[in-house]
Amino acid sequence: MNNFWKKKLPAFLLALLLTAGAMPAALAAPHGGDHTYGQWDHNESEHFRTCNVPGCGMKEVSSHVFDTWAETKAATCNEEGEMTSTCSVCGYVGKQVIAKKDHEFGGWIYVDPSTHHRVCAKCGTKEPQSHRPNGNGTVTVPATCVAEGRREYRCQDCGQTYFEPIPKTDNHGTPDATGKCPLCGKQISTPSAGVTVTFMNGSSVFDRVNVSSGGRPSNPGTPSYPSPSSGCSYSFKGWTSANPGSKPIYSGQSLTSPTGAVSANTTYYAVYTVSASSQDVSFKAGTSASKVGGSIRSEIDGKFTALTGRSFASVTFSSPSSSSYGTLYAESGKTALGSREYAYAGGSYPVTDLYFVPGRSNGYTVRYTAKDAYGSSVSGTLTLSATGSSVSDSGEIVLRVAPGSKVSVKVARFEEAYRKLSGTTSTPRYVIFDPDKSYESFAGTLYSGSKELDRDRLEDLEFYIEDKSYGDYALSTLNFQADTNAREGKELVIPFDIYYKSTSAPYEGSLRVIIDKDGEEGDVTYRVAPGGSVTFNRVDFNNAYQDLTGYSDEIRWVEFDPGDDYTSFSGKIRAVGHADFDKRELGREDFYYKSSSYGDYALDDLIFLAGSSAKDGQVLEIPFTAYYDKDYKAEGTLRIVIDKNGSQDTVTVSAAPGSSVKLDRTAFNKVFQYLSDSTKNTVHAVSFQAPDSYKNFDGTLYADGDALRLGDLGHDENWFYYNSKDAGRGDYLLEDMTFEADRDAKEGASLAIPFRAYYDNDRDDYEEGVLRLLITSEANTITYEAAPGGTVNFSAEDFNRAYQAMAGDNRTIKYVAFEAGSDYASFAGNLYTGNTQLTRSSLTYTQTQFYYSSSSYGTYALSSLSFRPDATAKDGSSLSIPFRAYYDASTYKQGTLKLVVGTGGDIAYTVTPGKTVNFDRTKFDDFFRKSYSSSSLDYVVFDVPGTADFPDSSGTLYTGYNTSYSVSFTRNSLRDVRFYYNSNDAGRGDYALNDLTFAAANSFTSGKVTLRFTAYGANDREVEGTLVLTPAVASASSSLVGSVRYAVTTGTNVQISANDLARFFKSIYPAGSLQYVTLGDVPAAGSLYYNYYSTSRYGTSSREQITAANRNRNFYMSPASPSEYALTELTYVPSGSNYCASIPFTAYGVGGQSTAGAILISVTNKAVSEVYGPTPKNTAVTFPASSIVAAVSAATGTAPSGIQLLKLPPANVGAIYVGNTTTPANTTTVYGYNTGTEQLGQLRFVPQTGYTGPVEIPYAALNASGVPIASGMFSMGVLNTNKKFGDINASTWCYKYVTELADSSVIDGYADGNFKPDSTITYGAALKLIMLAAGYSEQAPTVKGSTFSGYLAKAQADGLITRSNVNLSGTITRLQVAQLAAGALKLDINNLSSVKPFTDTSDVYVQALNAAGIVEGYFSNGTSTFRPSNTLTRGQVSAIVWRMQNYRK
Repeated sequence: MNNFWKKKLPAFLLALLLTAGAMPAALAAPHGGDHTYGQWDHNESEHFRTCNVPGCGMKEVSSHVFDTWAETKAATCNEEGEMTSTCSVCGYVGKQVIAKKDHEFGGWIYVDPSTHHRVCAKCGTKEPQSHRPNGNGTVTVPATCVAEGRREYRCQDCGQTYFEPIPKTDNHGTPDATGKCPLCGKQISTPSAGVTVTFMNGSSVFDRVNVSSGGRPSNPGTPSYPSPSSGCSYSFKGWTSANPGSKPIYSGQSLTSPTGAVSANTTYYAVYTVSASSQDVSFKAGTSASKVGGSIRSEIDGKFTALTGRSFASVTFSSPSSSSYGTLYAESGKTALGSREYAYAGGSYPVTDLYFVPGRSNGYTVRYTAKDAYGSSVSGTLTLSATGSSVSDSGEIVLRVAPGSKVSVKVARFEEAYRKLSGTTSTPRYVIFDPDKSYESFAGTLYSGSKELDRDRLEDLEFYIEDKSYGDYALSTLNFQADTNAREGKELVIPFDIYYKSTSAPYEGSLRVIIDKDGEEGDVTYRVAPGGSVTFNRVDFNNAYQDLTGYSDEIRWVEFDPGDDYTSFSGKIRAVGHADFDKRELGREDFYYKSSSYGDYALDDLIFLAGSSAKDGQVLEIPFTAYYDKDYKAEGTLRIVIDKNGSQDTVTVSAAPGSSVKLDRTAFNKVFQYLSDSTKNTVHAVSFQAPDSYKNFDGTLYADGDALRLGDLGHDENWFYYNSKDAGRGDYLLEDMTFEADRDAKEGASLAIPFRAYYDNDRDDYEEGVLRLLITSEANTITYEAAPGGTVNFSAEDFNRAYQAMAGDNRTIKYVAFEAGSDYASFAGNLYTGNTQLTRSSLTYTQTQFYYSSSSYGTYALSSLSFRPDATAKDGSSLSIPFRAYYDASTYKQGTLKLVVGTGGDIAYTVTPGKTVNFDRTKFDDFFRKSYSSSSLDYVVFDVPGTADFPDSSGTLYTGYNTSYSVSFTRNSLRDVRFYYNSNDAGRGDYALNDLTFAAANSFTSGKVTLRFTAYGANDREVEGTLVLTPAVASASSSLVGSVRYAVTTGTNVQISANDLARFFKSIYPAGSLQYVTLGDVPAAGSLYYNYYSTSRYGTSSREQITAANRNRNFYMSPASPSEYALTELTYVPSGSNYCASIPFTAYGVGGQSTAGAILISVTNKAVSEVYGPTPKNTAVTFPASSIVAAVSAATGTAPSGIQLLKLPPANVGAIYVGNTTTPANTTTVYGYNTGTEQLGQLRFVPQTGYTGPVEIPYAALNASGVPIASGMFSMGVLNTNKKFGDINASTWCYKYVTELADSSVIDGYADGNFKPDSTITYGAALKLIMLAAGYSEQAPTVKGSTFSGYLAKAQADGLITRSNVNLSGTITRLQVAQLAAGALKLDINNLSSVKPFTDTSDVYVQALNAAGIVEGYFSNGTSTFRPSNTLTRGQVSAIVWRMQNYRK
């Protein structure tokens, strides 16, 4: 067989071949030669071609030859994908289907009561499904015959509770006597014989029931009054069978039980008692004393009858106005009103006997309560208005003047007197006065202008009305000036004759001058002792307006017009929560009466604080205008009188916030003696009538340790006795009363409490005064003041002296404790013991004691304490901290520590130790002009300072420092030396003010230098002031790191971007790739979570807080399995505002590399604005310190103390230096804003020669305690030329991008000079920008008339664009921009994270561009989208192109 294969088979094949060659020619090519084939044609499975030789038609067929298959459409969960390959023979494009991918569904999510669904994490497809209950459900609301019920289920898939209605049933309730269902009223049984019981509530049926005869109705419940009136409270009294009429008010009807047995149809009526408040009544009482009881009864009874349907039985009165408004008496014999009951008719004190004596002021008020005999009452305010003229029918003219004040004689009153006396309408010509001897001894005198008129001169002169030919002086020049010691209530009567003409008989009248503490109509007078204060009362200004105009309108606001004397007067006006008003501020503010829409400050919030050096008898007059509106107004005078006795009817108790003070019983006795006009009487007891505002006041009165409530402070409640022998068991003593101010009490808050001082036990024999409670930091207060950035040390002896003053003995304290409030944390300064900063938690009464002399009584020495304000603390800001100074553990006195930020000087300078500061003459001139605005400064003279004000160790004062004519001054050599504003005015021994220099010693690191001076101007004008020099502190340092930075506003979460950390790692290892990150710590503020939104498919499916226990796990850039934790799923949730949170981390690379860094998160009230500006190349730039600080201040509400640079520019960009030196800046120094040896304003950026492009310098802002409060960015665009566009400026959001791209010739504008940032960009324009930013050169058009055709051709040639049908004039989408940009930059699309950044696109080019930090998405509630189909504007594309260009750099 083998032989056959070797020998026979070849021969056989040869024979077969010869046989084939002898076959007929018909089987060969008919044309006898080779076939000539045409082009290949094809179908889906094969290609073929046909011989073109005529008559042949031979077809060659073979299968397609496919090499590599490429995916042209990715398969998704919802659609099949597609692969294509081109046949290498015929060019046919073959297609293969890629099967759909499986959905990756999450957990079931509740949708509605019938369904839930789950969502595919890949494509977002929602798969719905009906709920599957976990049982038969629970009936939560049973169904009835009138309402559906409800059954509750819990789904075993989604876990949510849902409900199903239960249809109404036929289960009726128990039928009533009529056989009807009590629920639906359906007749369900035969009615039984019975009776009807009706319950009436006014005119309406409250209930109606049928019961069997002899049966008992069920209780119908408690009704409400059917038609209540405003301000009324009604109490249900019960049911009665007597019809009460139209008003169901109880009037003694017999009450019955509504559930008693009834045998006939019965009707019951609801009756009530009423308690009504705010039922105010008023009427006009006239100007003379008269019986007013009948009118009062009529007015009150009208209110009572309207509410009850009948008259009241009795009425009581309380809380009457002060006597200046008049006095209401029980009867014409002037029996005191008291608190007795006044009968409607009859009795010892019928209401009709009430007698009223008008006062000077209008608007007497008293509280009333009217009652009947059955429990109803009506209360309100009774107002009596006196009406009439200030000129009596007898021709008496009343002139009121305050002690120490003057008042002008009003000509109109003499004209009115003449008309009343003569009975004519004629105008008189002149007046002659006829004073008697009382004029000579009276405490006051008439003046004509400034000329004093004694008795002889006054009676010899004639005062003309209009025509000066009828007299010596104009009557209008007359004014009366009262002595400061004039006694209130004293009167002077000056008779006068008033003439029409000399030939006719005169008419006789009289001028009555009354000393009145409140002064004349239109005057508002306040008396205050030196160092004391007085609170304004808005009613005083309203009364002045009404007195002057005769209108009853209530004013809306007041304006003041202070003169220059206000500036120099020893005392100032301030408002609660506001520093002293200077002349300009007081004159420009409106002070409202009630509504803040008419001004910034309330009249009642105004306080006048007198200086301690104010002199008795000084008077300050400030004109004011009181407005109802711009057309209706009146001008008056505010008069402040310095009186050593103060307001003699007032006891003022001042306490600092958080402190307490004992009431002085002798002060009440002095008021009593003054008011009773007897220094021999001693007060027996005092009662108070606190207003309702006492409940909300910033402090509380105590008696023997008991807190006094509003109800305890009524005239009928408690008496407080002067002597202990007069007090009974349970009574209080005046000397045991204290006032304690709240810790957070407002500065300047004030409360007036009327009191009665009794002579004996007779409640009707008393004098009325006012207790005024005042919150002022000056009371029981130790004050320390330091300049911003400075330091002031405490003195233990200050606290010891304060304790002794408060305790009234000489015992020495053992220790002191403080109680800092919440405001301490936000205050721009801190307490230190040595160099240890004290937190709020260490400043509590129970936490830390500071000992006086022995360390056995505390942790730290009092003398070790100091106060250090922040460098940027606002001058004048202050903080009050209550303290207790202890004699022993149970014996202490409470006072207030007041910390003040301020230089304490009118002119202030800071100086670096070892450096100098030059005095600026303009500061002295500005200070002088504050007092004399129309004058200028001439020269300055300094007082001779003491060693405490100018220590030898602080430095030296020079004139002509470092010159050949330099002169230094000792303290004594400053005596009487004049320093002139103009150097030409200086004589021998005098110097120029501008030549003064202070050279600080190196040791001048704390404390201050104080130089008091007097500034002189023309016409003997002079002003005293103080100059203060404080040392600037050295620069601080900070170790804050911000490798990756985020900035958000309060309440906004931060989604940590894995790409940000990957780029940071790449900046350290350019050839490396980030694999995973571990956290070194958790943030100190706020919280860090993994999978916060519960949407992740890596690590865990639920939210998990990152703590110290679990922070060490690895967070992967590209998780390899669902069990690994993804770096993309870290979310920071802030807590609070104005702080920086730090998260240290270590980043590990694929190749084993590692590097440490920190995530810095800034949380602020508002976003910190980027500080940006273009600058020419090769030009140094000084840091804009004020702009950076302003950006931080606007975002946090706090000016930073200093700035730490977080990153320096690369060397090829430029360098930052300190000042004009070559000292480079660093990332650890805190560059102070206005303090420190190295300051923010000294920093200087010097660009690398020839460099153009962006410069970004991130920074952190820190407070004076070194705590970071925000981070921000200072950036520049270094340009060749700054090209301008008409519609692009610094406030345009894309200003930075457009400016720098225009400079680098990447973008351009339109022919009209605009850029049109908001216009939608075309595909062609975007293509050009992207290619230029990626480094392509300019491309000339390849199609005539198509500007961007060259770029399209190049992009297609390079594979950036594979489509042929591109509309260059059409729009371009975000997806298309991303694909072009990533392709042009040649970004790696193969080594991307397994975690897709966006849910609405899986495009690799988008992911690559996002990884490069060039595009971002839209994040919301755990989901990030790219919105690929959105179009873009020119401005938006400029931002992307700017990032592309800088990515290349």
